[in-house]
Amino acid sequence: MLCAAALLEFGVRLGGVAFLRLQERRNNVALKHPGAYRILCLGDSMTAGTYPHYLEEILNKRGKSMRFAVIDEARPATTSNHTLATLPKHIAKYKPDMVVVMMGSNDAGEILLYGRMPIGGKSALRIFRLAGFLHYLVEQKLSGWRHSDLAAEAPGPAQTMR
Repeated sequence: MLCAAALLEFGVRLGGVAFLRLQERRNNVALKHPGAYRILCLGDSMTAGTYPHYLEEILNKRGKSMRFAVIDEARPATTSNHTLATLPKHIAKYKPDMVVVMMGSNDAGEILLYGRMPIGGKSALRIFRLAGFLHYLVEQKLSGWRHSDLAAEAPGPAQTMR
């Protein structure tokens, strides 16, 4: 079990490194357009790898006289405090004309428990955060099924009881 958890943790971290490398490569391609209007996108997983690429594509199709370069510096599982702390570094590096920030619910803090271990910003092992989140989702799904089973058994207004 310990070896499996360690391998899974290694895989999750390796996937994160690969994601960041791909993101950096895409950002460098966007920067190769001199004179382009630069838009820096910051945020969490609601932004990272999602809409920035499409935003650049749409703007460049519609903005015939202007070229746009959209830079995706969003990080999954980050908080607004971290995004704010890294803002000066990103502005100095990319010199954007506009900054777009979209944050999700990562600022909620420790909202999940896995056994007695809190899962959230303080847990360094992503495998435990993932396990806690999956555990939470399964409990929610089972709870929903229990409620729908009870509703199905109860007679509705159009049903008559015999």
